[in-house]
Amino acid sequence: MIEHLDLAAPYDTPLVAAAVVASAADRLAGDCGTIVIPRSTFGLEGGELLDEAGALLQAFEFSDRLRLIDTALAASEEASRQVRERLGRRRVERWEEGPDEEADEDNWQLSARTATVLQAALEDLSQQAWEEVVALDDEPLVRGAAGLFAELPPLTFHRPRAWRKHMARAFGDLCADLDAGKTPYPRCTGEEMALHLAIRQAKTLLHDRPNRVTDLVHELPVSEDDFDWEACLDLLFEDFTDYPAAA
Repeated sequence: MIEHLDLAAPYDTPLVAAAVVASAADRLAGDCGTIVIPRSTFGLEGGELLDEAGALLQAFEFSDRLRLIDTALAASEEASRQVRERLGRRRVERWEEGPDEEADEDNWQLSARTATVLQAALEDLSQQAWEEVVALDDEPLVRGAAGLFAELPPLTFHRPRAWRKHMARAFGDLCADLDAGKTPYPRCTGEEMALHLAIRQAKTLLHDRPNRVTDLVHELPVSEDDFDWEACLDLLFEDFTDYPAAA
């Protein structure tokens, strides 16, 4: 169990903390190890930073006080890789960018076309999620199963109907943010997973359904930031703060 993580400014960020935890996970990879991360509700010093790091690494919510990372899972390895890549990009950007570019990043917003396609992806996934909630009920999933919930980490495969309903609502809540003109920053682990899936779905729409995308965005202004999904992955999760999941 990681009980304490003390990082000095300016390195006391969730992304740096996640990279440190990912390094610990690498040491256990292949040994079927499990890393236990306290959540902010555990009461340990630095718990909030560790909690946010665990969310970035897609650690499983074992309880309202603990997260788990199963180092034997491919999902854990992929999450660690993404964290390291994001940290590497951020380091290079900080060296290459001047003050004006850093200010531009702080003021970054979704372009209208990007937001519209992302909203369409969330609507599609929301409908699919609710259909699967009804079809699956409390039935556990098995590895290799088809469907949206089968794309989540395997540790979620045995979660009950109530948990799946909460996950399905996450797609709708993020979609409502976009509908209200807000940037869809995730507010819990469920919304973070939902947003990752929606960005991937948005990429698929652009590739597989270009006519649908054209119909959605043809009246919207063109921006050089249109469909920059890497920026979405890098910046929409930057200020992610996880709250205890609803019952």
